[in-house]
Amino acid sequence: MTNSTVAFQNQDHFRALAVAWDERLPFLEDVPTFREEGYDVVEAIYRGVLVPADTPDDIVATLAEGFDAVNQQITTRQQDMGMFVHNWGPEESAELVERLKGEYAEILGDEG
Repeated sequence: MTNSTVAFQNQDHFRALAVAWDERLPFLEDVPTFREEGYDVVEAIYRGVLVPADTPDDIVATLAEGFDAVNQQITTRQQDMGMFVHNWGPEESAELVERLKGEYAEILGDEG
């Protein structure tokens, strides 16, 4: 569910059947996850910032700290707009990218 549709959900214009996340979302706590409904579906829209692979660790850490500080400043506003916000650090992001590459490679097979 996108942030633009959350407003309609909350105004009873339609009813969300499930969310594609690991757990229920705080602003849609009455809406089950797809997994709760018996479907193995977890998906999201990811946004990130990349640096060259040989970027020194201290620069990566400085950038991560800066993005985390800025993210905290806008998270409340984004949540008010119906967005689910999670700030993944460098290690967690790298793990996510590797996991998604494997999952999408399975789906795409030779088509990728």
